[in-house]
Amino acid sequence: MFNRLKFWERQKPQVFARQVFVNEPLPQSKLDKKGRPRQCYVTNKITTSKYSILTFVPKNLYEQFHRIANFFFLLLVILQWFPEFATINPVVAALPMFIITSITAIKDGFEDFKRHVTDRSVNNRKTWTLGNWTNYNYPNSSSGLFSFQSKKKTSEKLNEKDPNWKQTMFRDVRVGDFIKLHNDDFIPADILILSTSEPNSLCYVETKNLDGETNLKIRSSVPEIDHLETPEDCTSIRFFVDSQPPAPNLYSYNATLVFPDGLPDRPRSRGGPSKVPVNFNSLLMRGCVLKNTEWVIGLVVFTGADTKLALNSGTTPSKRSQIERLMNPQVIANLVIMTLMCVWCSVGTRIWETGFNKLDPPYLDTKDNVGLNAFMAFWNALICFQNIVPISLYLSIEFVKSVQAFFIFMDKELHYDETDTPCIPKNWNLSDDLGQVEYMFSDKTGTLTRNVMEFRKCSIGGKTYGEYTENRNEDKTDPDNKISKKPFTDKELSLDIKDQAKSVTIKDFFTLLAICHTVLVSTNADGEQQYKAQSPDEAALVQAAKDVGYTFHSREPDSIFITTPEGEKVRYELLNILEFTSARKRMSIIVRNPVTRRIILFCKGADNVIFDRLKIGQDYIANVTGEHLEEFAREGLRTLCLGYTEISQEEYIKWNNEYREATTALNDRDKRVAGVSNNIERELILLGATAIEDRLQDGVPECIATLKRAGIKIWVLTGDKMETAISIGFSTCLLSREMNLIIIRGGAYGEPGSAYEQMRNAVEKFFPSDLDILESAKAPPVEPKSNGPRPSMTHTREMSFGGTSLFSENLSNIHRPGGYALIIDGSALKHALDEPFSRSLLLDLACRCKGVICCRVSPLQKAKVVELVKEGKQAVTCAIGDGANDVSMIQAAHIGIGVAGEEGLQAVMASDYAIAQFRFLTRLLLVHGHYAYIRNSSLILNFFYKNMIGVGVLFWFQLFDGYSTTVVFEYTYTLFWNLFFTCCAVLAIGVFDRDVPDRVAIEVPELYQWGMKKKGYTMPIFFIYMLEGIYQSLVCFFVPYFAYGLGSVNISGRQPDYLELGTEMAAACITVANLFNGFNFQCWTVFHFISVFGSIGLIYIYIAIYSLVPDMQDSGIYGFNHIVYHSAVFWFCILLSIIVSILPRFLWKYWQRNYLPTDADIVKEVCKKDPQFSFIRNSHFNPTLGIYRSLTRETALSGLESAVPIYTDGILTNTPRPSFATERSSSATSGLQIITQVEQASGIEVPETPASMTFMKTGLTEPMRGYAFSQEEGAGRIMAPPLRRRKTNPGPLGQSVRIETSPLRRMSLPDVRASADLTTRVVNSEERIRMVQFRESNSSTSTYNVHSREESESLSESPISESIQPRLISSEPISMEVINNDINDNIDQNTNINQARDTDNIDREEATE
Repeated sequence: MFNRLKFWERQKPQVFARQVFVNEPLPQSKLDKKGRPRQCYVTNKITTSKYSILTFVPKNLYEQFHRIANFFFLLLVILQWFPEFATINPVVAALPMFIITSITAIKDGFEDFKRHVTDRSVNNRKTWTLGNWTNYNYPNSSSGLFSFQSKKKTSEKLNEKDPNWKQTMFRDVRVGDFIKLHNDDFIPADILILSTSEPNSLCYVETKNLDGETNLKIRSSVPEIDHLETPEDCTSIRFFVDSQPPAPNLYSYNATLVFPDGLPDRPRSRGGPSKVPVNFNSLLMRGCVLKNTEWVIGLVVFTGADTKLALNSGTTPSKRSQIERLMNPQVIANLVIMTLMCVWCSVGTRIWETGFNKLDPPYLDTKDNVGLNAFMAFWNALICFQNIVPISLYLSIEFVKSVQAFFIFMDKELHYDETDTPCIPKNWNLSDDLGQVEYMFSDKTGTLTRNVMEFRKCSIGGKTYGEYTENRNEDKTDPDNKISKKPFTDKELSLDIKDQAKSVTIKDFFTLLAICHTVLVSTNADGEQQYKAQSPDEAALVQAAKDVGYTFHSREPDSIFITTPEGEKVRYELLNILEFTSARKRMSIIVRNPVTRRIILFCKGADNVIFDRLKIGQDYIANVTGEHLEEFAREGLRTLCLGYTEISQEEYIKWNNEYREATTALNDRDKRVAGVSNNIERELILLGATAIEDRLQDGVPECIATLKRAGIKIWVLTGDKMETAISIGFSTCLLSREMNLIIIRGGAYGEPGSAYEQMRNAVEKFFPSDLDILESAKAPPVEPKSNGPRPSMTHTREMSFGGTSLFSENLSNIHRPGGYALIIDGSALKHALDEPFSRSLLLDLACRCKGVICCRVSPLQKAKVVELVKEGKQAVTCAIGDGANDVSMIQAAHIGIGVAGEEGLQAVMASDYAIAQFRFLTRLLLVHGHYAYIRNSSLILNFFYKNMIGVGVLFWFQLFDGYSTTVVFEYTYTLFWNLFFTCCAVLAIGVFDRDVPDRVAIEVPELYQWGMKKKGYTMPIFFIYMLEGIYQSLVCFFVPYFAYGLGSVNISGRQPDYLELGTEMAAACITVANLFNGFNFQCWTVFHFISVFGSIGLIYIYIAIYSLVPDMQDSGIYGFNHIVYHSAVFWFCILLSIIVSILPRFLWKYWQRNYLPTDADIVKEVCKKDPQFSFIRNSHFNPTLGIYRSLTRETALSGLESAVPIYTDGILTNTPRPSFATERSSSATSGLQIITQVEQASGIEVPETPASMTFMKTGLTEPMRGYAFSQEEGAGRIMAPPLRRRKTNPGPLGQSVRIETSPLRRMSLPDVRASADLTTRVVNSEERIRMVQFRESNSSTSTYNVHSREESESLSESPISESIQPRLISSEPISMEVINNDINDNIDQNTNINQARDTDNIDREEATE
């Protein structure tokens, strides 16, 4: 019912279909009784702000009164309006609450005002719409608000004035408007393309704001109306759009154009109106940018909240920090304590008055109702003890968080000088949440990368070229902040291209790069050619060919023009283009050589796809190229292989006829085209391979490695393809070479290879001992139905030794030293999120992996993944992105961080913090976030404590004053308690306190886990502080009480009254409270010193001055300065109260610092002895410090822990810790190298096995050899690794054969085995599994130097294979000892053979030279 009061909530987008009429009056059925359109459309105004002028006050008050304490303060204000309970003027009583709520409202309003400014900058952008024209979808403004002209004069001229294009703001664009876009224009709404300036009515659009992809997408207009060019053309055509309702799917749209009078320039269709179908390829979505197209004319179909961009974004949420959320139960606890105090006073009043009424004392009115007095005592006690829930606490928190936001804004190390962009806190309430982040969700494009691809290396004819350097400082930026790319150069390449023997392959290589692509050429203002491609990789490849001299000039429908290094312009006749798809993993182009007139097919694609289609006899070049691919992969480069083949005229004609039939087929067109294309892409001649680097932002690998050391789990959520995401994962140190990648691509539950089945298989395979996750992996009530063979079995029967069955009993990668990483695509993620039983399984599996990458995800899926972790793990989440596709993720996370990049302002507008570079996260989280957490948690705890000690004294006094709720303090002491006397020390904690210097916080990121594990602010710690407040209140009350109550007299010779006693107690409490707060400081600065001792001195100065004011004689303390300051009892009680109160805390601190130190205590001691101590360069410090990630059940099962004695909280244990060297092996920071040395010194063996990929859909495991992903598509045989792929030996039944090779083999290939039951089934069906197991050590075993196909094939005749072969086909069980004996018996004989072969090879090479 309370939700109905939320009238400020915005109107939800319409969910029903719509008809948009163009130059066609609305039919009567579309109008209401008053002639207005029934269909109403939302405006095109985008709003990310939370408030408006009308909704600010009610909505802000609604949010503020989420705090339970505010309801309590409101109750106190209401009580003050009743004379029976009034202690001061009710207006004065309400003033503090009014001030605090007003200050909070002003702060919230200022934050929202900045959102309004950014909203206005977007909504006020200009575009071109058709003017002097009637849009029939809206009421005619000239006819009044409630009138609409419908079918009158439809045959007359529509407009009296000539239509023209006029500038219109984005916010004024309406559904049904004609709109004209120009090159580089932002698209203001979802627009249906009607015509373009390009041939075939194509246009190119950049969609990185939506899906994160930087490549250009091709969109086309509706062919039937692509003749529209002028405003007159737009006003003369009549049709309406029958469109689907607004939907968030970014890759789907269906509509129909209906022409009541028939198609333009065509006779009227028979049988009624003409209908033209429209799909997603004719839709331009808001947030995209028009590229390489002079102009586009379109029709607006969706605006504002109905656009796909807005539907994938959420409304701006009202976020509250975790500490503030935990304050509510603590406030409730204090309210319970206060209620018990009030009930005690009420009951005590009844008992006391009942007992004394029998004595009929003269100072009591015995006629009063005792029950009524007890009731009144309850409410009076409520007012007396109100400070136990201090209203000033919230004001102090708001002030401290504002100062912390100012510190972040002024931090020069978070300022990006190149664009003059600081870190901007947009939500000041979340500073302490920055210190508790456990899960980080990051976009890829523009956030981790610069969107810059560079051609780094290549392998041509078995030789590598390219001068790759790790020095990034050589790269310079121009004034526009664009990376200046270096031309691809290589001295040896310049020499080899002149060598007649090598130049043929090199020329073919770069000719392929120059013509096999879909790149467009544009000319800038300086007359220079620029390449624009659908894929940034293609642009880099074409640019590399241009650097060598093979320049691509232009493309025509049947020709491609390039220039050779000699300056000759060559025209290649274009015959066919076989496009790249995610299933094919390759692209081919068929051309006719202008010189020889031969037909040539050029092909480029993933390494395994190309290798599988090579012509027989290329084993040597394939092996060498495979080695180069492995080297490129280790450097984190993206690889492609290139090949070509010649096609005879007769073969081409026959194939082309089949291809034309496939492209015109109505059914299964894509499948038929793929099959026909596969028939021609065979017998390839390998030219080489390319290596491209996707440039990262500065400091990204180091930042991610540091955050991982801090214990933050990083998930990458990207709309890009899987290969690219994995490549970036290795480049950024998110993935390591020792990891096993769990690849999941699946469908709905019940289908073969469903997402649920794959995740369950992954759990059973990699986490068989984890009972918790096995419990969540239990099958749902309905078992999956499979109509065919399991994919894993099908592929296993066809595999070479490059794959491993999922059902292997002894897989070498089950316990990977680098742990596991989960890679899941958008399709599998959709089903996993929609199926309840799959959600929990996905969460459990992902949280046990050291890295998670979600590919091809929509913006809405990003938000759902964040919500899955936020709700399932109850952990603090942080999302960072730079595009409009990241807005929903940013809003869903506890903390949203926007990167002010090239993808517009949408992410920054919706974020809580705006930064310029990803690397600034290190300082933002580890320094400012860590400091804010320890400051705010300590501030709140000390605030509750200092009020408990004051309220406690008031409560103990009730035991001796007949429960009359008399305040023992003079009223001004209570009034200024939180305002002056005790506030400065706690504010100093919130503003200036810190445990370690900022340099150390970054060098030792493991200290961040103090906040992540919420060790500084918990309910037990809260009750400890409250108990200390209660204990100290007892001391501060009873020490003066007994001192003054045992017959003591003051300097005037009189016995002290209760106000003098109250002054003594107030001074003692304020002194103890400030010293106790100072005792809890993590460090001491001049501000800490002034805040503590200044506050203590203030109370004594106040007493001296206040007691001298003559007008204050009625207050009862006039002249107290002369009385109390000359009393030895006064000073003795204060000193004794300080000692007795602080002593327990001092003893605990001493014991804890010396015998149970925290990580911060150890670091502080080191810094105290040597302030310049470097925790990165010192290799003897890290092993003894217990700052490494503690072993949890999830991290223990991730496979990265290794047992090393460490010092944790003062106790030397054998708690396993992670091997950071394996995580950060590719980082350039010195800290990584130091940890590596430590691990080596500790005797930890760092394996050299590469990352392996397990495709859960097929059950295959293979080494990571680049980024080829055709295995899980289910098409074709699984290819063996390129190196020595002909050199295989059949394996024994149920066991593994160990073939030890020379160091020339690739050291990084992992063990590959097959299970016993699987091999038994295969052998029984007279099939053989060919497999090899490589050992990761340099042993003196047989050496095979393969230089040709003949030598490779001769290996099958070696004595080893001959000795083992008979045993393989026998049915007797074979043990590994027997096999090893057979191998060792033949080592000497094979060594002699290999030595002879090596000698012959050396002689042959010398003769060649």
